[in-house]
Amino acid sequence: MKKTIFLFFAAVGLSSNLTAQNEHDALRYSQFGITGTARSLGFGGALGSIGADFGSLSVNPAGLGFYRSSEVLITPLFGNIHSQSDYRGNSTEGNRYNLSLANGGMVYTTDELSGNWEALNFGIGWNRVADFNRNINFNAVNDESTMLDKFQNDLDGYSTGQIDYSMFSFPTVLSYDTYLLNPNADSTSYSHVIGNNAVEQTGSITQRGAIDEYVLSIGANYNNRLSIGATLGLPYLHYRENFSYEEKNTADSTSDFQSYQLNSTSRTEGTGVNFKFGLIYRAGWLRIGGAVHSPTYYDMNDHYSSNMTANFDTITHTVESPKGAYNYNLTTPWRLIGSASLVVMKMGFITVDYEWLDYSQAFYSFNNDALGDDNDLYANEINQKISALYGTAQNIRMGAEVALGSFRVRAGYAMSSSPLLQHEGSFNEAGSMKAISFGGGIREEDIFVDLAYVRTMTKDSRELYTAEGAENTAVLNTDITNGSLVLTMGVKF
Repeated sequence: MKKTIFLFFAAVGLSSNLTAQNEHDALRYSQFGITGTARSLGFGGALGSIGADFGSLSVNPAGLGFYRSSEVLITPLFGNIHSQSDYRGNSTEGNRYNLSLANGGMVYTTDELSGNWEALNFGIGWNRVADFNRNINFNAVNDESTMLDKFQNDLDGYSTGQIDYSMFSFPTVLSYDTYLLNPNADSTSYSHVIGNNAVEQTGSITQRGAIDEYVLSIGANYNNRLSIGATLGLPYLHYRENFSYEEKNTADSTSDFQSYQLNSTSRTEGTGVNFKFGLIYRAGWLRIGGAVHSPTYYDMNDHYSSNMTANFDTITHTVESPKGAYNYNLTTPWRLIGSASLVVMKMGFITVDYEWLDYSQAFYSFNNDALGDDNDLYANEINQKISALYGTAQNIRMGAEVALGSFRVRAGYAMSSSPLLQHEGSFNEAGSMKAISFGGGIREEDIFVDLAYVRTMTKDSRELYTAEGAENTAVLNTDITNGSLVLTMGVKF
C-alpha cells in the first residue's frame, strides 16, 4: 500500500524538484518576510508595540487603537532580486526586476466613546506578507548521477504495460515515451541512454507569485494605556514555477544520444482564512505588546504539465504530458509575537519584536477520489516528512526612528532562523533570512510620505532529484538578495 501511495504522490506532482503538495511547499507558504508600509519597513518591520501603522493589521492589530485620525494609503514597491547559485562547485547568477504593491487600504477612527474608552477604530485593505519572485540558474558537469537515474528507479519493478500517467510522475513517463529509458530483457527493469557517462546539466527555475493578505480589523484604546485589536485575515496565495532543464552528452561513446530537455510548469492558487488578536500596554515611555496568529487554513488548487524532447543523431522525439489538476488543503503553524518599545514622544523610539513558530506543525489534508479510503494514509506520509524535516524558528525584528520636526529618519534590522530541524535556531543555514533597512519620511497634519530601502538576504537549498545510490549529487544551493525601494503615500482625514 505504501508503494501505491508513493506512486500516486509522484503522479500528482511534476519532477522531483517541482512535486506539488510536499514538505517544501508547506514551508514556502508558511514563511513570511517583513511586512508593512515604507515607514515600518524603514525600522525593520518591528511593528508589534509601535502601532498606528497599516502594516500592524497583519502583525499586531492592537496597533490600530493608537490611530488618532482616519487615513487612506497605498505603497508601491520596486525590487531587484539577484540569485547566486552554486551547483557542484560552479557558480551561476540570475536576476529579476519586480514592480508591485506592498499594501493599501483605509483606517477609520472614532473618538466619541463613553467612559475611559478613547477610540474605536476600523481598518480594511491588504498587506503583502510573502513574495516568491526570483530567477535561479545553474550549470555543471555531473559525473556521479543523472536525472534519468531517478526516472529509472521509479520504473524498475514494473512492466511496460503499467507505465502511464496515472501511476507515475509526468517526467518519468515522458522519459520512457521519448526512448531515453528502455526495458531490459526481463521487461521489469530499465536502462537509460546515458549509462555511466558524465552529462552537462543546465537549468533555470523561474518563480512568480505572492501571498496578499486582505484584512478586516478592529482596534480600541482604553484610557490611553491599553490597546486591543483583532484582525480577520483572508490571504490569497498565487504561485507559478517553470522548470527548464537540459542534459547534454559529454562522451562520444554514449550511443547516438545527444541531449534531452525537460520543461515543467506548476501553478498554485489558494484562498485562506486566519484570525489575529493582540494587545499593547503603555506605561510611560515603555510599550509592551503581544499577539497571537491562528493557523491559516488554505483551500488549494494545483495545475501542472510537462513536456520532454530527446535528441539523437538521426531522430528527435517530443512528447507532451496531459494537463493535471489537484485540490487539497494546507494548514500553516500558529505564530506568537512578543514586542517592546521605548518611545520618547516627539523625539523617536527604539523597538524590537520576537516571533516564534513551529514549522513542523504545518500539515496537509486530502479528499481525492483517486485515493478513496487512503486519503488519511496519503496525508500521514507527507505530514510525517514535514515533522521530520522542520522544527521551531525565531524571527527577530528591531529598529529605531528619530523625529526631526516633521521629518523622520529610520533604520532597522531583521533576521529569521533556519526552519530545518538539524539547524534549529541557526541564522546561517538554508531557509534563514537577514534584512537591513533604512528610510525617512515627512509627517504633516493632512498628508504623509515615507520612503525606505530594504535589502533582504535569504538562503535556499534544494535537491534537484534523488537517485538511489547517488544521494546528494544534485544539490543546488542559492543565496538570494532582494533590494526593494518602497514608497508609501497617504492622506489623513
